[in-house]
Amino acid sequence: LGIQDLEKAREDHTGCLDKGSKFLGVLNLSLSASQSEGSAGDRIPAFLLVALVTGTAFYQQRQTMGRRTAEGAQQMPGQAALKFMPLFMGYIAFIMPSGVCLYFLTTNLFQIGQQAYIYKQMDAESASRGKS
Repeated sequence: LGIQDLEKAREDHTGCLDKGSKFLGVLNLSLSASQSEGSAGDRIPAFLLVALVTGTAFYQQRQTMGRRTAEGAQQMPGQAALKFMPLFMGYIAFIMPSGVCLYFLTTNLFQIGQQAYIYKQMDAESASRGKS
C-alpha cells in the first residue's frame, strides 16, 4: 500500500469515524461532558447524558437495596459506600467520553428492566405458593 492508497481510502470514508462527527447529529461521542465545546445547545446533550447515567444508577441502587431491606436482610457494613456509588458513576460519566456514558446508560436501563422482570417472576412464584 502506498500513500496514495491510504489517502484515497481516507477520502472514501470521510466522516465515518471522524472525531468531529456527531451521534444522531447531536452528540460528539469522542468528547466528555467536561470537554464539550460550543454553544449551550451543543453542551446540553452531554450533560443530559451524565444526568441520565446518574439517575439510572440511583434508581438501580434503590431497586436492588429496597428489595433487600423489604426482605429483612441485615444492614450491610458497606451500605454507605454503596449509596455513594451512583455519585461516583456520575463523576466517571462526566470525565469519560460520551460514548462510554452511552454504554453506561444502555447497560443501566437493561439491568433495571432485567431486575424488574426477575422480581416480578419471584413475586408471582411467591403468590402461587401462598395460594397452595
